[in-house]
Amino acid sequence: MSQNNHHQHGFGHEHRSGDAYCVCPSCDHAMRHVPGVPCNARLCPDCGHNMFKSYESHYASKVPKIKEEDAADFQFRPVKRSIYPMVIISKCSSCDSCIEMCPVDAIEYREGKAFIIEAKCRNCKACVNVCPDNAIEP
Repeated sequence: MSQNNHHQHGFGHEHRSGDAYCVCPSCDHAMRHVPGVPCNARLCPDCGHNMFKSYESHYASKVPKIKEEDAADFQFRPVKRSIYPMVIISKCSSCDSCIEMCPVDAIEYREGKAFIIEAKCRNCKACVNVCPDNAIEP
Protein backbone atom coordinates (compact mmCIF):
# COMPACT_ATOMS: atom_id res chain seq x y z
CA MET A 1 0.00 0.00 0.00
CA SER A 2 1.18 3.45 -0.68
CA GLN A 3 1.41 6.41 1.63
CA ASN A 4 -1.66 7.97 0.03
CA ASN A 5 -3.88 5.00 0.90
CA HIS A 6 -3.49 5.37 4.65
CA HIS A 7 -5.49 7.72 6.81
CA GLN A 8 -3.88 10.14 9.19
CA HIS A 9 -5.26 9.85 12.70
CA GLY A 10 -5.00 12.45 15.44
CA PHE A 11 -4.18 9.95 18.17
CA GLY A 12 -1.56 7.44 19.12
CA HIS A 13 1.99 7.85 20.32
CA GLU A 14 2.98 11.29 19.18
CA HIS A 15 5.75 13.59 20.32
CA ARG A 16 4.10 16.98 20.57
CA SER A 17 4.29 19.73 23.10
CA GLY A 18 1.28 20.90 25.02
CA ASP A 19 -1.34 19.22 27.15
CA ALA A 20 -2.32 15.66 26.33
CA TYR A 21 -5.55 13.89 27.20
CA CYS A 22 -6.71 10.28 27.41
CA VAL A 23 -10.03 10.12 25.57
CA CYS A 24 -12.65 7.38 25.28
CA PRO A 25 -13.48 6.61 21.62
CA SER A 26 -16.95 5.43 22.66
CA CYS A 27 -18.36 8.09 25.01
CA ASP A 28 -15.81 10.93 24.56
CA HIS A 29 -14.94 11.01 28.29
CA ALA A 30 -11.58 12.77 28.74
CA MET A 31 -8.91 12.59 31.45
CA ARG A 32 -5.57 14.36 31.71
CA HIS A 33 -2.77 12.18 30.30
CA VAL A 34 -0.22 11.03 32.87
CA PRO A 35 3.26 10.79 31.29
CA GLY A 36 4.57 7.24 31.54
CA VAL A 37 1.08 5.71 31.57
CA PRO A 38 -0.11 4.72 28.08
CA CYS A 39 -3.63 5.98 27.44
CA ASN A 40 -4.63 2.67 25.87
CA ALA A 41 -3.81 0.99 29.19
CA ARG A 42 -6.40 3.16 30.94
CA LEU A 43 -10.09 2.26 30.95
CA CYS A 44 -12.87 4.81 30.67
CA PRO A 45 -14.51 5.17 34.09
CA ASP A 46 -17.90 5.69 32.40
CA CYS A 47 -18.08 2.84 29.87
CA GLY A 48 -14.94 0.69 30.32
CA HIS A 49 -13.39 1.13 26.86
CA ASN A 50 -9.64 1.60 26.39
CA MET A 51 -8.70 5.25 25.95
CA PHE A 52 -6.53 6.90 23.25
CA LYS A 53 -4.18 9.88 23.45
CA SER A 54 -5.20 13.24 22.02
CA TYR A 55 -3.68 16.72 21.98
CA GLU A 56 -6.92 18.41 20.90
CA SER A 57 -7.45 21.47 23.07
CA HIS A 58 -11.25 21.17 23.28
CA TYR A 59 -10.78 18.32 25.78
CA ALA A 60 -9.27 20.79 28.28
CA SER A 61 -12.73 21.91 29.36
CA LYS A 62 -13.71 18.30 30.15
CA VAL A 63 -10.93 17.50 32.61
CA PRO A 64 -10.54 18.82 36.15
CA LYS A 65 -7.71 21.19 36.98
CA ILE A 66 -4.58 19.64 38.47
CA LYS A 67 -4.12 20.26 42.17
CA GLU A 68 -0.87 22.04 42.94
CA GLU A 69 0.40 19.14 45.06
CA ASP A 70 -0.17 16.71 42.15
CA ALA A 71 1.39 18.88 39.42
CA ALA A 72 4.78 17.13 39.63
CA ASP A 73 3.16 13.80 38.66
CA PHE A 74 2.07 15.28 35.33
CA GLN A 75 5.57 16.58 34.51
CA PHE A 76 7.28 13.20 34.98
CA ARG A 77 9.07 11.86 31.90
CA PRO A 78 10.04 8.19 32.20
CA VAL A 79 13.40 6.90 31.05
CA LYS A 80 12.06 3.56 29.84
CA ARG A 81 10.57 3.41 26.36
CA SER A 82 7.21 2.15 25.20
CA ILE A 83 6.27 -1.53 25.46
CA TYR A 84 5.13 -1.40 21.83
CA PRO A 85 7.36 -1.84 18.80
CA MET A 86 9.17 1.35 17.85
CA VAL A 87 10.23 2.52 14.38
CA ILE A 88 13.82 3.68 14.00
CA ILE A 89 13.19 6.53 11.58
CA SER A 90 16.74 6.62 10.22
CA LYS A 91 16.51 2.96 9.11
CA CYS A 92 12.97 3.03 7.67
CA SER A 93 12.95 2.89 3.86
CA SER A 94 9.14 3.23 3.57
CA CYS A 95 8.87 -0.15 1.85
CA ASP A 96 5.26 -0.89 2.98
CA SER A 97 6.12 -4.34 4.39
CA CYS A 98 5.07 -3.52 7.93
CA ILE A 99 1.94 -1.65 6.84
CA GLU A 100 0.79 -4.57 4.70
CA MET A 101 1.55 -7.12 7.45
CA CYS A 102 -0.13 -5.35 10.38
CA PRO A 103 -3.32 -7.29 11.23
CA VAL A 104 -4.98 -4.34 13.00
CA ASP A 105 -3.95 -1.51 10.64
CA ALA A 106 -1.91 0.16 13.40
CA ILE A 107 0.88 1.42 11.14
CA GLU A 108 0.70 4.39 8.81
CA TYR A 109 3.07 6.86 7.25
CA ARG A 110 3.87 10.09 9.02
CA GLU A 111 6.30 12.43 7.33
CA GLY A 112 7.21 9.65 4.89
CA LYS A 113 8.19 7.04 7.49
CA ALA A 114 6.31 4.20 9.20
CA PHE A 115 4.57 5.18 12.43
CA ILE A 116 3.01 2.77 14.94
CA ILE A 117 -0.27 3.92 16.47
CA GLU A 118 -0.11 2.54 20.01
CA ALA A 119 -3.86 2.97 20.52
CA LYS A 120 -4.44 0.37 17.80
CA CYS A 121 -1.34 -1.83 18.24
CA ARG A 122 -1.90 -5.26 19.79
CA ASN A 123 1.84 -5.87 20.23
CA CYS A 124 1.92 -8.95 17.99
CA LYS A 125 5.31 -7.86 16.63
CA ALA A 126 4.51 -9.05 13.11
CA CYS A 127 5.97 -5.76 11.86
CA VAL A 128 9.28 -6.48 13.62
CA ASN A 129 9.63 -9.83 11.88
CA VAL A 130 8.74 -8.61 8.39
CA CYS A 131 10.83 -5.41 8.24
CA PRO A 132 13.69 -5.96 5.75
CA ASP A 133 15.58 -2.94 7.11
CA ASN A 134 15.43 -3.99 10.79
CA ALA A 135 13.90 -0.56 11.38
CA ILE A 136 11.39 -1.72 14.00
CA GLU A 137 12.57 -2.60 17.50
CA PRO A 138 10.40 -4.96 19.55
